Amino acid sequence: MPHPFNIFNWSNDNRTMAISIDAPNLPALAAQCNQADLAGNWPNLAALIAAANAAGTIPPDSFCRPVDVVWMNLAGYGTPQYFPNRTFVGTRTGDPRVNGGFATRGYCIIDPRGYPVLEPFHRTPIQAEYISTALRDVIVVLP
Repeated sequence: MPHPFNIFNWSNDNRTMAISIDAPNLPALAAQCNQADLAGNWPNLAALIAAANAAGTIPPDSFCRPVDVVWMNLAGYGTPQYFPNRTFVGTRTGDPRVNGGFATRGYCIIDPRGYPVLEPFHRTPIQAEYISTALRDVIVVLP
């Protein structure tokens, strides 16, 4: 099942490009991101989302999963690319909500030097498939 991501200039450093998925779409992704995080804090992404929603004013620890990224989209690179050994991060966004809890989002740094080819596509919507396995997940950025 494809999920809506955006190409994003993650650090605003004119160098680091990522893909990100916003809070409203993260619960659907959590159905596929169903393995434990690297630190052992969360059994799956859904547990982080639930904890963030229930948190008072102290944000929960981030959720991190090892991923490989297969870039099939022609945006930027023009040909398919493979980015091994990346990390998908689920984390809180911003300050606590008025009624408590935090919104969450997910992101993955694609190319720490990808700014020249991906920056023109900053905030461009893309579709990506998330495939979860026991040891390492795969994100396929679809054409």
